Amino acid sequence: VGGLPLLPYSSMCTNCYVWIVYGVLKSEVAIVRANVVGLVLGAYYFYVFREHCPANAASLPGTMTQHVQGMVGIVTFTLILAASL
Repeated sequence: VGGLPLLPYSSMCTNCYVWIVYGVLKSEVAIVRANVVGLVLGAYYFYVFREHCPANAASLPGTMTQHVQGMVGIVTFTLILAASL
């Protein structure tokens, strides 16, 4: 992976997840379907990146842990917000 950033892959996963929640809330199967594919591919890209990323990579930006924490935070916030509707 060299000097490539992790941000596009973590944002792809998070973005697709938020769109899936939106599609479920609006009962739009086409939105859900398209973004499930994107989420699966984004998770695969994230996994492959993580497996090949050197431990001391400085170009992520941030650390792998910060990316995972950010994704978990957004997913949790989205679930809480969707449950309150």
